[in-house]
Amino acid sequence: MSTFAGLVLFAASLLGPPKPEQAHSRVYSVDIVVDSGEQALGAYQVEVTAVREGLLPPAVLVVEGGEPGEFAEPPRYDARAVRGGRLILAWFSLAAEDALPKGRTRVARVHLRVDGPGPEPVIAARAMAAGNARAERIEVSAEATVKAGGTEIIGHADHNGWGKARIER
Repeated sequence: MSTFAGLVLFAASLLGPPKPEQAHSRVYSVDIVVDSGEQALGAYQVEVTAVREGLLPPAVLVVEGGEPGEFAEPPRYDARAVRGGRLILAWFSLAAEDALPKGRTRVARVHLRVDGPGPEPVIAARAMAAGNARAERIEVSAEATVKAGGTEIIGHADHNGWGKARIER
């Protein structure tokens, strides 16, 4: 055995198995929908919160874009600000008004990881600001829906020591 391999095995033995709160993880896909009614949606800013009473908030794994069209690209957010169960998403389009979506539009999909046992997260979205193609402020509403039925878990990850995981779907 090489010296390097021996050092790696020794370092791994110091880390030990995963902590109990990491022994079982659940992954959720959350659709973020903005409803602009009859107005064309040219820009938005939405606050997404995910909390678990008395426990650490879910971790944001990935932020995807929305429906095909003007909001298909992933929205912008500050990756360093994703702490404490709060995420602010924002995006705008320079498209003509007739090319912009109206009504309910999925603007993003956020994938969250919840570690350990305990209650399911409470996930919500709040519209902070929105505008039309002429950069005029419009009234919108926002909602966060866990994909496919409100409580569906898309996967489980049971960690089996030494960083190995088994994913079940």
